[in-house]
Amino acid sequence: MESASSREAEVHWAKIEAVAWEWVRIQIVSISNLPKEGLFNHDKPDAYICVTANGEQPDIDFDSNVNEFKFPVHSNETNPKWYRTGVVAYTKDTASSIKFTVKDKNDVFSDKLILEQEVPVPPESDSWEEATMTQGDVKLTVRLQRSSTPICSRADYDAMQLQAKTLKIDGDGGDHAVLMSRTNPKHSKCVLYYPGRGDVFANPLVFEAFWKRGYDFYSLDPRRCGRSRRYMEDPAVGHTLANFDEYEPELDLTMKIIADTKKYDTTLAYC
Repeated sequence: MESASSREAEVHWAKIEAVAWEWVRIQIVSISNLPKEGLFNHDKPDAYICVTANGEQPDIDFDSNVNEFKFPVHSNETNPKWYRTGVVAYTKDTASSIKFTVKDKNDVFSDKLILEQEVPVPPESDSWEEATMTQGDVKLTVRLQRSSTPICSRADYDAMQLQAKTLKIDGDGGDHAVLMSRTNPKHSKCVLYYPGRGDVFANPLVFEAFWKRGYDFYSLDPRRCGRSRRYMEDPAVGHTLANFDEYEPELDLTMKIIADTKKYDTTLAYC
């Protein structure tokens, strides 16, 4: 039987949809001249970039602050490149600036600050606006796009028409997994999305990219993760495990279900 968390999820969605949101998308165009470290300046930095909007956050519980985004560590590079788009969100018209903080990761001592600068929030537009920051010899160039139109809406999510199948499994601390899927008799390929422990598939753009190319779509939420947490007495302790081998039974069962569905010419794993 499902716990109260499924009802709580609907309440959570309603709170999110009631907010007048604004988003700023961020791309790192380039960063150059990051300082070297070490006795003879031979050690290249392990740089990462934190982006923070100074806008108001609604009183809604999220796993992390929605007005913050982190571009992950690039190890041992003086001119790293990040091929991704970051997003920060806040209540509409409450942010005036975006702060960029560049640091050098240090596993022994405190991370070293390399650059910290703010740029104005750009006007709302379909186009991107470029901004450049300098601190000493370090130069950071970024692209920003401000929008009050969501990248994906609840309607986009529902339009994927993913069907849920509950998998009964044996194991301590969680005896259910959830497999989401959508198939088409004309498709001869499939992809299995396997999210991280703190993740759950909810990306209509990724689904559409595979679906249009003739792929059936599967996504597994293993025990204690994502949609499977609704079967726990306390969903707050989800996403915990001692060994990734715990997930093997539901993964094996998922692969059997896929194999029994049809004989695919191609099967991809998307992790």
